[in-house]
Amino acid sequence: LTSAYHTDDAVPLEHTDSFYSGLHRRDDHHGGNGSLPSVVLLGRVSDDQLRALYANSIALVHISRGEGWGRPAVEALSTGRPLVTHFYGPPAVYLRHDFALEVKLRGLTAVTEGAFKGHRWAEVDVGSLQEQLKAMLHLYESDHDSYTRMAAA
Repeated sequence: LTSAYHTDDAVPLEHTDSFYSGLHRRDDHHGGNGSLPSVVLLGRVSDDQLRALYANSIALVHISRGEGWGRPAVEALSTGRPLVTHFYGPPAVYLRHDFALEVKLRGLTAVTEGAFKGHRWAEVDVGSLQEQLKAMLHLYESDHDSYTRMAAA
C-alpha cells in the first residue's frame, strides 16, 4: 500500500504506520527532518483492519515474483483501489490498463530448486516501477478525475 510521499527523484514504498492511530492518512511524510518514512510490518490483520488499510491507501502496489491468482489485487479492486503491478502470470487474464498501471519486467528467472523448481520468477524493472509509482501519485495529486475513473473501473 502506498501513501502520498515522494521527492523529486524518488518514490519510496511505505506501509502506513497510521494503522495504530485510527487509520487516518498521514500528512507528515518527512518527519520534519527529510528522512524517509518508516515501514511497519503488521503481521496478521483482521478482515476489518484489512478493509481499513485498503480504504486509507491510494493504490495497491503488487509486484510479486510469481502469483497463483492475485487475491490481494482482487481485494484492492473490490474496494475501489487501483493497482501498480506487472501483468505476468494468471492475474494477466483479468488485469486491464483502465484500473492498473503496468510495471514492466526485466525478465524471467528459472527456479532451479525448492517447491517451485521448474517455474519462472518475474524480475521487475525497478525503473519502470519508479515511473509507475510517480504516475499513480501524479494521477492522485494532480489529475483527480483520471484517478477517480481508474478507481471506479
